[in-house]
Order: sequence, then C-alpha cells, then structure tokens
Amino acid sequence: MRNVQQQGKDISVVLAWKEKNERLVWQDISAKSLNLKILWSKWDSLQVGDGIVHRIWESVDGCSNWHQLVVPKALVPDVLKRGHSDASSGHLGVTKTLAKVRECFYWPTCGIDVEDCIQCCGLCNASKGPTTRGRAKTQVYNVGYPFERIAANIAGPIPETGQRNRCILVVGTVATALVENWISRFGVPLELHSDRKVATSNPRYLEK
Repeated sequence: MRNVQQQGKDISVVLAWKEKNERLVWQDISAKSLNLKILWSKWDSLQVGDGIVHRIWESVDGCSNWHQLVVPKALVPDVLKRGHSDASSGHLGVTKTLAKVRECFYWPTCGIDVEDCIQCCGLCNASKGPTTRGRAKTQVYNVGYPFERIAANIAGPIPETGQRNRCILVVGTVATALVENWISRFGVPLELHSDRKVATSNPRYLEK
C-alpha cells in the first residue's frame, strides 16, 4: 500500500510532508490541485503509520474515532465496487454506501464519487422504474342536481399520531361522515368516487 500511495500524484506529496513534519503555507500550495489542497486542509487529522497515510475520523458524538486509509486515485473504482456493487453490499443508496465506505476509507472527492457511482449503476437504475408517471386526462362530469356525485380523498400515510392514526380520514370516519352529514341531509348519491376506486351505487338497492 505504501508503494501505491507513493505512486499517487497528491498522496505522495502529503506522505513526504508528514514524514518530514513540514506543512507548507497556503501561498505555497494555492496553485496546486484541488485534491492536494483538500488533503493539506486535513493536516491535523492525517498521520503516517507503518509508512502509510491514514486519516483519523471522529464520530459525530465525539466518543470514538478510527483510522481511514487514504485511498489513491487508482484504487477508488475498486473501493466503490466493494462498497456498493458486491454481493455483500446490496446496492445501497448514496447515504448508506457513503457511510459504509467511510468506515475504512477516505479520499478528497469521496462523496461526489459515491454519488456518481450509484447514478451510473445499471442495476440500481433498472430497479427504480420510470421517473415520471402517466396521468389520465382531466374529464368533466355533468351532474343533474347538487350532491348527485361527491368525491372523497384519503390523505396518507402520515406520521403516526398518539392514537396511532396514520390517515387523515380512515374508512370508518368516511362512512360516518357520509351518513351523518351528507346522506341524512341530501339522500344517497348516484355515484361515490374516491382516490382508491370508483364505486357506483343504486339508491333503490340501498333503501332496501
């Protein structure tokens, strides 16, 4: 791994700096590559052990930290494959794949490369399905008298309430509301429409 890092254009420079414990000033690297400048900014979290550059990564709560291998550019595709496409990886999304990669590895463009990898993954794209859904044309329904036809929409699921409700209107509430507030006052409509299905009813049958 030391030999591979030494072949990396930017990591080899940082490795030499750390071994000499010489950090250049910003004016000396301002014209260098973006990756090198990012690594320079991580100076305090980089360290060399057994001749290999690691990054010390601290958990969000600050209670633990671990070593991340600073990955040379040549090994990034292999790390991305193992972190996302291998059988044990399960083709996770960006957030979970990035978290998995960062358990052991680091490089300056890690987040961008993980996102690009997933966007280009054929299996992930095939499983997503179409990005847009077809919509039926809007139609005009003519009615003969008020409330001949009414529509009911059930919004949900929503975050569960303290009473464990997950919809704004559940089936029982809709039925009660229809009977008490509509049917008892205006009679049975010829048709009932909802966002789930369309049910037609015969008033004569309901009266029986």
